[in-house]
Amino acid sequence: MGNAVNIKQEIINGLDSLVSNGHINQRVVLNYASDPSEDPNVNDYPVAVLIPPSSTAETLVNRTRLDNFTYMVAFLMKIEKLGTFTDIEDLMDAAIDEFANRITLNGAADGGLLLSNGTTDILDDHNGILYFTLQLDAKAQRQLTF
Repeated sequence: MGNAVNIKQEIINGLDSLVSNGHINQRVVLNYASDPSEDPNVNDYPVAVLIPPSSTAETLVNRTRLDNFTYMVAFLMKIEKLGTFTDIEDLMDAAIDEFANRITLNGAADGGLLLSNGTTDILDDHNGILYFTLQLDAKAQRQLTF
């Protein structure tokens, strides 16, 4: 498997751990770019939606390339299910902690995983869905064969 597949699987494992620990009720992996609030698989809030990555690459030395993968995870919550605003902060903390403790994604990424989260905003006024994003930047080296 390639770097992108291995990194994605380790992120999925982290999201599954958030489900197992009761921080989220569901995780969904989008295989296309679309509005996650309209995905028919998103039905049990709070939910984490893994969005397809963007990537860049740079050649470090003659035969080594450094692949950079940026994955976004959108955490969706129904306003009606929130007790207080600290529920959002608690979920942010749990998500950041989960991936901070998987800093190399079990060896799928070289070096440290860079984490950053976006602001909380309303995704869908009509359905009362709030969201925040967690950006996961992972780097992995690949040996070139030419």
